Amino acid sequence: MRSDLAAPGGIERYTLNLINKLASRGFETHVFTARPPQVLPDSSVLHRFRLPFRRPRVPRLWRQMAFNRWVRAEVKRTPLDLLFTLETWPSDVFRAGNGVHKEWLSICAQNAGLWQRLNLALQPFHRYTLSTEAAIFNPRHTRLVICNSQMVADEVTRHYPYPHEQIRVIPNGVDLEYFCPASTAHREHLRAAHKIEADDFVLLFVGSGFWRKGLDIAIDIVADLQQLKPQRSLKLFVVGKGDIEAHRRQAAQRGIGQSVFFEGTKSPDQVLEWYQLADVFLFPTRYDPFSNVCLEAAACGLPVITTPRNGFSEQVQEGINGMILRSEWNSKNRVEQVERFCGNLPPAEQVRQSIMHLSLENHIDVVFRTLEGMRR
Repeated sequence: MRSDLAAPGGIERYTLNLINKLASRGFETHVFTARPPQVLPDSSVLHRFRLPFRRPRVPRLWRQMAFNRWVRAEVKRTPLDLLFTLETWPSDVFRAGNGVHKEWLSICAQNAGLWQRLNLALQPFHRYTLSTEAAIFNPRHTRLVICNSQMVADEVTRHYPYPHEQIRVIPNGVDLEYFCPASTAHREHLRAAHKIEADDFVLLFVGSGFWRKGLDIAIDIVADLQQLKPQRSLKLFVVGKGDIEAHRRQAAQRGIGQSVFFEGTKSPDQVLEWYQLADVFLFPTRYDPFSNVCLEAAACGLPVITTPRNGFSEQVQEGINGMILRSEWNSKNRVEQVERFCGNLPPAEQVRQSIMHLSLENHIDVVFRTLEGMRR
C-alpha cells in the first residue's frame, strides 16, 4: 500500500522488488496505489485510486487525505490475510521506509529562521502528516513496525509511545547480481565515454531533493579538497533532480564551477554506470532512514562517505568500505579527514564484500518470515 509506485525513488523500487519476490513465492498480493508501476506480476491484484475530480494541480495535502480515506474504505471491502502498508493506517505491519517525519521537521527547524520554523509548525501538510504518523505509531492501529535502521527505530520510540518490542529492524537489501563492479576495461570505457581523464578523481552524488540529501555540503567538501590540493583534478558528478541553478551558483562562488557536472535524472542502467566509473560516493545527507543509493554504490565497490544521519552509516566500517562525516568536525578537520580517506581508498572487492550480507534475497527472506508470523 503506497500512493505512488511510478516514481523512480528507492522506496518505490523496494516496494516493487518486494511485490515481485512475494509473487514468486506464491503469494497473491493486492496493490493499493494512485500511480501504479508499468508492470505488476500476474498474481497481483491492482486497486487504483483516482481523484473524483479533474484538476491540473491538486495540492499534495488533498491528494494524501483523499488517498487515505479511499484506501481505508477499499481495504474493508477486500478479504486479506495481512495488511502491509508504507504510508497509512491501520495495518498489521507498517514499514517506516520514510523514517519519522517528526524527526525530519526537528532537523529542518535547526537550520531555519523564525519565520521558517513557524511555517513548518503551521503548514497544513506537515500537521496532517504528523497526525497520521501519531496514528500509525499507536499499537492499537499497528501491530508491528519494520524499520530499516536502528536510527529510525530509536526515533520512533523517542517521539511516540510505541513499544520497542513491536519493532523489527530489517536493513534494506540490494540486488547483488545487478549492482556489481565493472571490469577494468569496461570502467575505462565508461570513463572515456564521459571524457574523464586517467588522472581525474571522480566523486559521485546521486539523489533528488538536493537540500535534504546534502548537495550543498558535498560542493563545499569538494571545494575545500580543491583548495587543499590545487594541483589535483577533481570532478563532482551530480545525478538527480533538484534546484540545479542554485547549486551551480554555489559551485561557481566556491571556485569549482568547471568541476561540478549536473547530469539530471537517469535511468537505473545509467545510474549503474555512474557507480561503476566513479572513485568515491559522496552523500552528506541531512536525513535518510537508510539510503539505497549508498547500498547500491557499495555493491558496485564504490567507497561511501556519508553522515550519522543516514541509517546506512550503521553498515559503514571506517576505512573498510567508507567513512562517516562527524558533526563535531569543523570544515578544516572535515577536509583533512576526507583527503586522508581519499588518498588511501579501500579496494572495490573489499567494499563489496562488506555488504554481501545485505543481499535482496536475504532481506526478502527476513521480511517474508516476519510477515508469515503476522498473518491473521
